[in-house]
Amino acid sequence: MSLPVYVINLDRDVERLINIRASLQQLGIPFTRFPAFLGTDIPDRWTSDFGRDNPMGAGQIGCYASHLQVIANILETDETARVILEDDCELSADFAEFLADIPEQLPEDWDIVRLSPSLKNLKRPVRRIATLREGRGLYIYSRPPSNAVGYIINRRFAEHFTKPVERRVSLDAHFRYLTLFGDLTCYGVYPPPVRQRASIPSSIDRVGRKTVSIRHRPPVGSVPDRRGFALRDGRA
Repeated sequence: MSLPVYVINLDRDVERLINIRASLQQLGIPFTRFPAFLGTDIPDRWTSDFGRDNPMGAGQIGCYASHLQVIANILETDETARVILEDDCELSADFAEFLADIPEQLPEDWDIVRLSPSLKNLKRPVRRIATLREGRGLYIYSRPPSNAVGYIINRRFAEHFTKPVERRVSLDAHFRYLTLFGDLTCYGVYPPPVRQRASIPSSIDRVGRKTVSIRHRPPVGSVPDRRGFALRDGRA
């Protein structure tokens, strides 16, 4: 299975696009650019989800809506899975080989694979499921990480994650509490094949100055995902 790659990029962030295009071309990886939304101009489809008086700033809303749309778009194709990257990511030298190998190494129950977890994420309980190339491991988390710089999703994830729901916390927060969207299984890869470039300032804060301090609180109605030590089929 060949995994198509999509890069989320605002029209104004030309230099970011130049950088990520050069990185992907050097690795021989074709990609499709997804034009990101400004928080003040998101599609009608998502306006009721975000509602009025949303505590997030316009930049966070635009970022979240952009990810939602590129996730939802898989359902309009015959793709079984896709890779989604933000334009400020840094890719490992073996990223092309990693993408070629990973589809055959994933458990049947996977829905999303996080490609950019940090060491901080690994301080939470995790369970190693498989050994990958270059010493990497495939892990299942006691609680999924919040980073959304790079990930792989399948059609089932898209069907569940894009269903109508109140979205008043950041994408990062909802990625940590996937139980809001159904029985979704999250895996992660470490060491990460995708990292966020620390030298690139956030583009989110340039649209709207309102920030939200609740990103690490559980969204209302959610429970932390603790399946890392209670897998449905008993696998370790």
